[in-house]
Amino acid sequence: MTRAVLVFPLLVVAALIVTLPVGGACGEPEQGSLKGEMQGLFDAWLEDPGSYEARALKECRKFPEGDLFPFVLPAMAYAQRAFGGEIAVGHARKQVSLLVGMAVRGVARRFKTTPSKLASSPNSRQQATYLCQLNLALGAQALLGDSSRMGLHDSLTDRISGELEDSGGRPLHSFPGLLWPFDTVPCLVSVAMHARARGNLEGIPLLAKHLSWLKEHATDRATGLPMSRLDAKTYEPLESPRGCELSWRIALLALVDRKAAQQMYARYKKHFWLERLVVAGFAEWPHGDAGKEDVDSGPIWLGIGSAASVLGGAAGLAMGDDSVVKRLLGQVESGTRMLGELLANSNSGTIVRGGIKLRRGYKTGFLFGDAVFFYALTWNQWKQVGEHANK
Repeated sequence: MTRAVLVFPLLVVAALIVTLPVGGACGEPEQGSLKGEMQGLFDAWLEDPGSYEARALKECRKFPEGDLFPFVLPAMAYAQRAFGGEIAVGHARKQVSLLVGMAVRGVARRFKTTPSKLASSPNSRQQATYLCQLNLALGAQALLGDSSRMGLHDSLTDRISGELEDSGGRPLHSFPGLLWPFDTVPCLVSVAMHARARGNLEGIPLLAKHLSWLKEHATDRATGLPMSRLDAKTYEPLESPRGCELSWRIALLALVDRKAAQQMYARYKKHFWLERLVVAGFAEWPHGDAGKEDVDSGPIWLGIGSAASVLGGAAGLAMGDDSVVKRLLGQVESGTRMLGELLANSNSGTIVRGGIKLRRGYKTGFLFGDAVFFYALTWNQWKQVGEHANK
């Protein structure tokens, strides 16, 4: 999976275990109020776009995609709220345009090129993570009726489509020499969203070909779920399915193939959903088995993965699984409230594992976590709203 999807604060996860009653959260929060709180934070930060961009690059530099996800994930969150009719399309367009502009600059700097040459830069070869996540955000912008980056969107989509065609269904390289099959999913979805923004609602054969390849070559027999990492040269499986990528994979897959997402979600819940007396969530490894804890998983407690569970909220929303969504949101609310109280009494913030500094003013304690939470919390079906939509 893409490196460092989320490192949810250790203190938050610990809070979930010590504060929740058996059976669920007391006074489960309204999803809408949480979304409003998260948007309020980003609205305030984006009043000074330059300051937000500088802060994100500084505070998120410990994360391998710290120059990407603090921009593309909130952009998608704003678009998702607009797709659901929850906020004015005009406001979403403004914020998405600002955030996508930051992402474009960051990706161009990474590849030592200019935004206009991103799609053809030789430094961006085998870079599915950066190119496809950016293209996904460009798709969100286009679906909002903003055509200001149409040229870049078209050229990136053409390049990604060509690479998918040439792959014959095999996953694209996430980074040079590294292959996590998850990173091909945003590539496929971004191609589909480009077509949708141009008025083409037909299915994408590339997706069926990829799913067929995964089923034959990279599926775990015990769970029926895709393997999380492959050998970059032989495409042989190297790592078993894991929750942090499955949660996000299902949420994205639901945008283009709901039936495939439902089938995967049923297997995911069977093998990864855990009830641990006072806390519940998605495991990082099948059935909560012991496994490594890294920047992708975030802290793992009692087998439950923090990243798998936060992003599992998006999967639950995508699948209409109200019980999972309410359980997870209730736990996050309890944990973040306890974290806020802790940080209120700290003058300089709190350092947790990995050298991450938790600060006041963030719902999760740090900017990267807030970006992921905002995205997961706002999952919605993507659709074209067009210029005619209410502004």
